[in-house]
Amino acid sequence: MIKVLRIKNYNCGLINIDTWKEKEWIIFDDMSVYYTITFNSFIDNKVVKFKLNKDDFKKIANNIELAKNDETIIEAYDGETWEFIEYKNNKEIWRRDMGYIYGVIPLENITDILIKCTKY
Repeated sequence: MIKVLRIKNYNCGLINIDTWKEKEWIIFDDMSVYYTITFNSFIDNKVVKFKLNKDDFKKIANNIELAKNDETIIEAYDGETWEFIEYKNNKEIWRRDMGYIYGVIPLENITDILIKCTKY
């Protein structure tokens, strides 16, 4: 298994003792995913392993390529932020630093797929 993507979702909203603060998806070349959700304090972190179907894997890859051409910066101060890192041969080859993705359609498409695949 070789890591091809790491996507993180940060909670920038109000944080309670039972609120998640970070979600991370690590996607590998065999379409397997390690999903980790980190909670604020009193709840154990969760790690779930699953496999993407070929269609979702291709959609994510295609949308990453489209996102590379969109350098839109969104000025917002609430909600959730996202970070995307693409790897080739375990070396980082592209990054979109932590920020908002409102209206950046390729990134919204990717997050929709990931959220659909997880229950948290």
